[in-house]
Amino acid sequence: MKKKWPPIRKRKRGGYVVDLRKVGGGQVPANTLEEAEALAQEKRDEHDRLGALAFSLTHRERLEAAELFQAIKEKLNNAVTPTQLLSYYIEHHGAVNEMRTVGQVYEELQKSQERKGLSDGHRCATRYTLGKFIDGYSDCGVGDITFFDLEKFLDEQGFTATVTKANNIRYLSLFFSFAKKRGYIEHNPVDRVDRPKVVKGLPKFITVEQVRDLLFLAQEKDSVMVPKLALGFFTGIRRDEMDRMDWSDISFANKLVTVRPEVAKASVPRHVTMSNNLVEWLLPHREQKGGIGLKKKAFNRHRRKLQQTAGVEHWPHSAMRKTFATHHLAFHEDAAKTAFELGHTQGVQLLYTHYRGLVTKSDAELFWELKPNDEKTVVSVSA
Repeated sequence: MKKKWPPIRKRKRGGYVVDLRKVGGGQVPANTLEEAEALAQEKRDEHDRLGALAFSLTHRERLEAAELFQAIKEKLNNAVTPTQLLSYYIEHHGAVNEMRTVGQVYEELQKSQERKGLSDGHRCATRYTLGKFIDGYSDCGVGDITFFDLEKFLDEQGFTATVTKANNIRYLSLFFSFAKKRGYIEHNPVDRVDRPKVVKGLPKFITVEQVRDLLFLAQEKDSVMVPKLALGFFTGIRRDEMDRMDWSDISFANKLVTVRPEVAKASVPRHVTMSNNLVEWLLPHREQKGGIGLKKKAFNRHRRKLQQTAGVEHWPHSAMRKTFATHHLAFHEDAAKTAFELGHTQGVQLLYTHYRGLVTKSDAELFWELKPNDEKTVVSVSA
């Protein structure tokens, strides 16, 4: 008759031992036979549960479990257990019910930006900058992306300018920060990516001669472009803001342009002072209400044609806003005043870092003297 497992043996010096060496547990002492029987029964029950669990696994699952233990033994020198590996995975990648693919997280990010009311330009920049990454990793779990993957991706892009690479890293960080905030990952892998040192040059802008040529050409060939070009160059109001503005926002009597909360970036309203030459450029096109000039793609299409005809080769990002900031600061020599007109609420650092180029005082004076070449457009503004 087969002996019952685990065997119980009486010790010569008193007491009993339960022999668990068959399952790697050694010999467990017990003071009495009753204690030994209870321990042996506990181990039998545990053995039965584990056996039933083992048989409940598929053949493939049992093979994968064996391969896992072998890998732990060979690659990790038995330094961790499968339970520790699982805990580490959940900590860094999230629980299974929180898993999302890169594509799913990106869709959530887009909807979040839309709900927040971020500008079309901001959302477009997000789509454009993250586009290649999303296309390449759309079906991957967001928690499976490591900083090694990100560095490989960035290297493959072959960026020729460090500022472009830095901008891509910034948007990737925005993406993974969003995933972390939603609880899909524990850590932002971009935090470990090496960031290039960016040596920024002076902001690029449109020269006073180029502004003159563009405005005069628009006045002669494409008058619908005059109001928005004049507003952009002589107030520095953002393109997206101008697209949301109405003629009723412009007070010729007070010489102020109101950027309403629903118009302004980040919903921070402001007044912008109208210069004398801006008044003269706008008056012939003045309306009581309604949108101002062309918008978005139509504006860009007309602008490119004017630019080409006028021989203006480059149109920097935020060209009109930077042109305004550069000439306003050179003319007034008051950084706080220029930052105030731009709507900057955090001091003048943003002005010097991103908007202000270098021009002479005489060029700035010429800039603010630019007026329509048809003297008949100079009329009273008392209304």
